[in-house]
Amino acid sequence: MPFGLWHSWLGYYEKVAALGENDGTSAFQDRSNAIIDELKGPIIDMIGTFREELTCPEAVARTAAGITGCYAPEILRAEGANLLRRRGQQMAEKAEALFKRSLDLARQQGALSWELRSATSLARLWQMQGRSDRARALLAPVYEQFSEGFATADLLAAKNTLDDRPPI
Repeated sequence: MPFGLWHSWLGYYEKVAALGENDGTSAFQDRSNAIIDELKGPIIDMIGTFREELTCPEAVARTAAGITGCYAPEILRAEGANLLRRRGQQMAEKAEALFKRSLDLARQQGALSWELRSATSLARLWQMQGRSDRARALLAPVYEQFSEGFATADLLAAKNTLDDRPPI
């Protein structure tokens, strides 16, 4: 790949890093949409793995078509999380199906980090539905496979879920 391509990707990463916290405002959504509108090609798949809010319909469609490869589990998980964030519990069944599919794909790929994110999202959903024992039984074995990195956002989120605390 030419250096120019990598340079353009760097620009996207910088925009994602500058996006800031999702405060639920239209200004945040406008900034997110501006990034999404610029994306073309496989970067669409990757950007959503950095910020779930940037998982766009095109990335979901590319996943359904089987062309996102290693990013597929995270795109599916992020789509489920976005459905819950935007439309609430009325989308719980669809989000649960996406989380389960994501979890299965992550396991097939041997992608432990994607598996952790998927298990955490599904466990959180189950906790909200009063199925805490089932949530813990799903997430604990995944969490226990890690031997380092416990200060990372994903492992902290998993630990908070296991401890039945709000997400970070």
